[in-house]
Amino acid sequence: MVFKSEIKEAIKEAVKELYQIDIDPVVEHPAQEEHGDYSTNVAMVLADRLERKPLDIAEEIKDAVSKPLRTDVASPGFINFRLSEEALLGEVNRINELKNSYGSSDTGKGKTVVVDYSAPNIAKRFGVGHLRSTIIGQALYNLYSFIGYKTIGDNHLGDWGTQFGVLLAEIKDSKAKVEDLTVDDLEKMYVDFHQKAEKDPQLMDKARSWFKKLEEGDK
Repeated sequence: MVFKSEIKEAIKEAVKELYQIDIDPVVEHPAQEEHGDYSTNVAMVLADRLERKPLDIAEEIKDAVSKPLRTDVASPGFINFRLSEEALLGEVNRINELKNSYGSSDTGKGKTVVVDYSAPNIAKRFGVGHLRSTIIGQALYNLYSFIGYKTIGDNHLGDWGTQFGVLLAEIKDSKAKVEDLTVDDLEKMYVDFHQKAEKDPQLMDKARSWFKKLEEGDK
């Protein structure tokens, strides 16, 4: 990605200098290895605007980009780039020098990103989906932090809501002793209540009523 961004910048500068045009060139890995490490179709994109042949434009851009880049032109107007041993060794040395800060930047300086994690409903057992989304969330948090963003991670626990009215309604109906209930018992009650509510939707009114008492601080 470092090489790709450097190649893009070299192309942008060359196009600006040659044609006084600002452009965000597309740089990709060629489908065929013999066409190099990276390739761009910028000459074909510019052909209509300049009313010139893509191959001629490609040759001019090729000659204008930084000399350390090994380039060639392919029909109908691609510019192919090959990374030299010198460039690769230089990047390896840079990695060794920068160590864990290699690849970091200040792209996000002054900006904030908020990452919301799994937000599990703790009225029932956690599932693998909670773990998956939390890991993905933390990975995003790390990436944004690495490129300079002020990053805030929030895992809002679902410890308040109608689901607790559901549990209270089921506990009251079953006359169970709360202190004797395990997580397995609570999960079964939660599932049982919803199964009954599918046949009798008015049960949800009872759950909402119990949660309303919680909201009002009714002990």
